[in-house]
This record gives sequence, structure tokens and C-alpha cells, in this order.
Amino acid sequence: MIRGGIEQGFSEARDVLDSLSVLEGDIATNIDSTYDLVLEGLSVFVANFNQAEPEPVTEEQASV
Repeated sequence: MIRGGIEQGFSEARDVLDSLSVLEGDIATNIDSTYDLVLEGLSVFVANFNQAEPEPVTEEQASV
């Protein structure tokens, strides 16, 4: 779900910048690089999240 939102957001941003005729050169390159880095970071987050073991709930936390 998060990945879909990120992809949609970048797509919409590219469309807006393209309609303004500014999606070229460094701007296009930087957007592509940022997109790649964001997706890479998301993949790392998901991998770490899936590997994390849940911490046991203490009595104090359970009573809240």
C-alpha cells in the first residue's frame, strides 16, 4: 500500500513538472535518483520490519 502511494505521488509529480516543461536535465535525473533511493529505503524498512521479533508486553503495558 505504501509503495503504491509513493509510486502514485512520484508519477503525479512527474506529470505536473512535465506539463510545466521543466522535467528535463538535472531535475529529471534528481527525481529518478530520489525515487530509486526512496524505494530502496522502503525495501530495507520492510525487510527489517519482517525480521523484527515483537517484544514481550509487560504487565504495565498490558494494563494501559
